[in-house]
Amino acid sequence: MTFITSRSNTMEVSNPKFPPLESPKLFRQKRSKMSSDSSLELVIGIYPSERSAKDVLKSLERLQREQAIVLVSTAVLLKNRAGRLLTRQIVDWNITEGGLIDGLAASLVSLFSPIGSLGTIAFESGGLSVEVLVDNLSELGLDYTDLMAISKAAQPGSSILISLAKQPWVQRLNLEMNRKGARLLNRTMVPAMRSNLGDHFIDLAQAVILEHSRQSKY
Repeated sequence: MTFITSRSNTMEVSNPKFPPLESPKLFRQKRSKMSSDSSLELVIGIYPSERSAKDVLKSLERLQREQAIVLVSTAVLLKNRAGRLLTRQIVDWNITEGGLIDGLAASLVSLFSPIGSLGTIAFESGGLSVEVLVDNLSELGLDYTDLMAISKAAQPGSSILISLAKQPWVQRLNLEMNRKGARLLNRTMVPAMRSNLGDHFIDLAQAVILEHSRQSKY
């Protein structure tokens, strides 16, 4: 089992023996060649039910088709009843900016899913790999307080929608994602923060999983 299969398949943590990562197969819809020199808005929505994030994504996709909003990429994650965080769908609309969403999804999966026989999440257990990943996410704009909020809100049965959009559309994005019971985090990402970060965060997430899988054996 690889950490990431196709972009529309499930990303999960269940086997402590992980082979090397494969390059994800990109699932892309209509894409625009937007300039990479303007800021992006990262909006993470945590919802109380499994269907909520998918329902919000449908609304965003409709607005994208109607050109009422310009999305870069989105990812839907579900936390099942066993507490395992699963990536259900990743969609890119932009060629140059899309790779980062893989790294963000991988980071959340590695930090907030129970790993190995201990049944605890890596974010709570700590360790060198977790510290490195958390530090890198902080440089990106998601600090420790944000991650604590995500950990607390993402309870079994909940869902998470990660959205990247161009800055002029952030108000509409927040309006559409702000549904009943939702917890939203909104961060601005400048171009320097985004350079080649997708693969970098996937590697960091893989290190978290490997470290905590080894620890669970003892």
